[in-house]
Amino acid sequence: SCSRLPILASVVSKRAMADHHAGVRDSETSLHFHDPGALTHEPDGCPPHKRVTEDRKRSERVHVRDVCSGEKAHLRKHGCEFLRGGLGDAVGEQLREICSWEVFLNDQSMTPRASEQALQSCAHQPPGRELTSSSSGSSSGDASTERGLARVDAQLSRIGTGVSDVQVKRLSRLLTWRPVRTHSGWLLIVHCAPIGVIRRVVYPMGGHPPTCGGGATVHADQDLGGDPLRSMDRCGILRWMLSHNWLRILNLWMPVGNMAAGPLCVMDLQTLRPEDKVRHNWMSHDGWCFLHGEWQKWYWNSDLGQGSGDVVVFDTLRSPHSAFELPGEQVCHEVREELVACLRDVQSNCLDSRHGGSIAERIQLLLGRLPIDASLDPSWPPPVRRALLGVRSELEAASSKLDTDVFCRSLRHLQRQSVEARCVALGPFPPLCLCLCGVGFGAAALLLLGFAVIKIAGINIISAAACAM
Repeated sequence: SCSRLPILASVVSKRAMADHHAGVRDSETSLHFHDPGALTHEPDGCPPHKRVTEDRKRSERVHVRDVCSGEKAHLRKHGCEFLRGGLGDAVGEQLREICSWEVFLNDQSMTPRASEQALQSCAHQPPGRELTSSSSGSSSGDASTERGLARVDAQLSRIGTGVSDVQVKRLSRLLTWRPVRTHSGWLLIVHCAPIGVIRRVVYPMGGHPPTCGGGATVHADQDLGGDPLRSMDRCGILRWMLSHNWLRILNLWMPVGNMAAGPLCVMDLQTLRPEDKVRHNWMSHDGWCFLHGEWQKWYWNSDLGQGSGDVVVFDTLRSPHSAFELPGEQVCHEVREELVACLRDVQSNCLDSRHGGSIAERIQLLLGRLPIDASLDPSWPPPVRRALLGVRSELEAASSKLDTDVFCRSLRHLQRQSVEARCVALGPFPPLCLCLCGVGFGAAALLLLGFAVIKIAGINIISAAACAM
């Protein structure tokens, strides 16, 4: 048997290299699930589920399948879809504008291209005004809705969405009434809630600027049978439509650029058992935490972010999702820490680091540690490989001219930027149905009914409560 080991190792190595050149790599990683020891003994609610009694998490190993080629996830079947260019160039251009200002240091020091005033207007714009102006008219007749909005407004005023009001309105207009072609058919976005638009910036190993981090635990944003919808008398029709998928509330997760840290993964709803769902109340609304099971399947797409208008579409009310750590992210973290130290020294006009050695010498040492294409670990997914090769390319091209822009361009490779939005949608419909007049008239009537219910119920509560998770 010992004589077979070199042959087996060779076969495994060849397969790994084939996956490396194909750009496809499933990932073994850890996700944070809820601890089953911190739950109520008896289930409650309708349908009955156990509730969270204490905020305790448990890290579990999972296998995340890369669906960039081969197997596809379908919204109708799996509860999520990964679409390259699915939202079009106009939305992609707006997303790039939103992510144009950059923060590379955790203390919110800015690059020379963005002033402190721009940071304050974008990163610290209190979303409470947007919430009040967009929802006051629709909730004036419902005291419980007003109280819910006030609670959500008070919580959201403590965080930043990373997006200015002007950018939020532009993106919301671009997404509203937008048809999206999915693997399951055509999806029609009839309304994008402005309060649900938020920008995320994530560095390797979980770092992020204040208020812009990604979700670190497995969760779903809203419980259809829980508060605040359950406590509203006029939400019965809305709940019925959502439970039968006549109307959908969807998350749009839109990456911008390479996902070198903490990309999004979504669970296949077919592998989620009812007993693995755990209710929790957070920020005056009910959502879901989840227990781990070996039978659960997880998906991500390593190619997203490279094109214009890339998007992950998943069910806000049902789909478990989380950011996850990529294999090789630790290496990206170490490279980033050295680049940040050099950037600080350049900004403060320090020719030598307190650790000794000029910046040029430190960069040469860093280049010596950075892997070249042939020496990249085949277990690292494509975004990590792209990030490290991108940093090497930037530093080598700069040669001896190591200024602030060089380090900022290099750091741009070592992060993940994304914009999230919540929308109300119809579908997906098979392509043939779009040609049938009956479906067209039925959809028009359903739109009118849906908009009426949305205005009465104050659907922005769902988006507002979810946007800080």
